[in-house]
Amino acid sequence: MKMLPFLSGYLKAALLLCCCLPVWAQAAEQGEVVRVWDGDTLHLRDADGRRRKIRLADIDAPEIKQAEGRACRDRLAGHLLYRQVRFEVVAQDRYGREVARIWQGGADANLRQIAEGCAWHDRRRAARRQPPEQYARYAAAEQEARWQRSGLWQRLRPQAPWQYRRRQAQRRADSP
Repeated sequence: MKMLPFLSGYLKAALLLCCCLPVWAQAAEQGEVVRVWDGDTLHLRDADGRRRKIRLADIDAPEIKQAEGRACRDRLAGHLLYRQVRFEVVAQDRYGREVARIWQGGADANLRQIAEGCAWHDRRRAARRQPPEQYARYAAAEQEARWQRSGLWQRLRPQAPWQYRRRQAQRRADSP
């Protein structure tokens, strides 16, 4: 009988945790990738036939006009375009895109972009939402891609997408 209050406390905590989870913390869904915008953004058609714009979670790929931008987009398209994927929405970004982890054939597509030298591990955002073991895998994949000089790491000093976006915004602000 002494176990019941103990167990009861755990059940209460579990229920409270479930009720407090954000709406976007859902189970994985299925869909087909119908368009790849760049190395970290795509459109997919979900099981209900809805078209959804998805940003790959915890990575940042070169912008399309950046060096390696088209190559990184093409690499992602080669893996995912017109294929069935599993995805888990983890957030929504300021542009209204759903931010998700994507798997195709059991492979973590987000991690693969990093491992192939087509994206940076977005450590700032990942630190808030990635489980520690996943964070470590992503960080190690980026380090290995750098060491192997894969993809964008073939360049001596590749410009990070956030630096590129900042410079583009500054140029727009400076132009009359």
